[in-house]
Amino acid sequence: MKTKSSNHTNLFKNFGFVGIALCTICCALPIAGAIFGIGTLTVLAKYFELAGIAAILLALTFFIVWAVKKKKAPACDIDCGCKTENLKIKENVS
Repeated sequence: MKTKSSNHTNLFKNFGFVGIALCTICCALPIAGAIFGIGTLTVLAKYFELAGIAAILLALTFFIVWAVKKKKAPACDIDCGCKTENLKIKENVS
C-alpha cells in the first residue's frame, strides 16, 4: 500500500516532467521558427530575384521604346523667335 507522501511525490514528479516538456517546447520554437523562416525567405528570394530581373528588363524595354519614339527636335522646333510665324507676330506687335 502506498503512503500519502508517495502520492505527493509522484504528483510533483509528473508536474516536473510537464514543466520540462513545456520548457523544451518554449525553447525549441524560436529555433525552429528561425530555421523555417530563413528557409522560407531563401525560397522566396529566388522568385523575387526572377521578378526583379523581369521588372528591370521590362523597364529597359519601355525606356528604349520611349527613347526611340522621342526624336531630337530641330533647332527651330521650339517656340523661339527664329520661326517665320513668330517673326510675323513680333512685327505686327511692334
